[in-house]
Amino acid sequence: MSLFQNNKEPAPRKKRGVEKFAEDYTIEYYEDKKGRERQRAVYIGPHIRVLEDEKTLKTKVIGVLITSLLAVAAVLLTHIGEHASAWWFGTVIPQMVALFPCLFVGFALPNLPFGGKDMQRDQYMHGIIRLLNSFGAITAIMIVELLAELAYRIIHKDWIVLSGDIVFLLKVILAIVCSISAIIILRNIDVDETELGVERTNSNK
Repeated sequence: MSLFQNNKEPAPRKKRGVEKFAEDYTIEYYEDKKGRERQRAVYIGPHIRVLEDEKTLKTKVIGVLITSLLAVAAVLLTHIGEHASAWWFGTVIPQMVALFPCLFVGFALPNLPFGGKDMQRDQYMHGIIRLLNSFGAITAIMIVELLAELAYRIIHKDWIVLSGDIVFLLKVILAIVCSISAIIILRNIDVDETELGVERTNSNK
């Protein structure tokens, strides 16, 4: 036996994408109208109950949609227009990084509980939870953007504030305010996570 033989067991591969929720589904066989055997995926996993009445849920979902659109629009608009630190790497990098959580917001919005029905685990994780994480990231990145703008002013001793600088700062602040607003609304959507093994029935607790 080689002295250099590696006896360690390989680390388990991390599950990705749909694989994370594969155990929540089973294959069901059935016959179509022509008598041919078909198969389909049937959900057997846990459900997350939505405890809101239809009117309240609709109001909150609309609130999430509006704040989401405003937050993403504000982030995108920071790439447009001239301001003092427009080409400084310290502000450009956060602007570029902020595009990624904005992309995830777009993927997550269709998974919101529009119908007020119980959510499947994958819908819940890809909807409400992903939005919470994405808006948390946008908030943090935009705060870094503000600090980077301040750092630029200190480093370059440039304290002249023009209209372009004011507009840029307003865009960043709007992105932060709307992201925080979306988080507050999302955390106040009452859900029962008991089937997930979570000992709470309200997402804001």
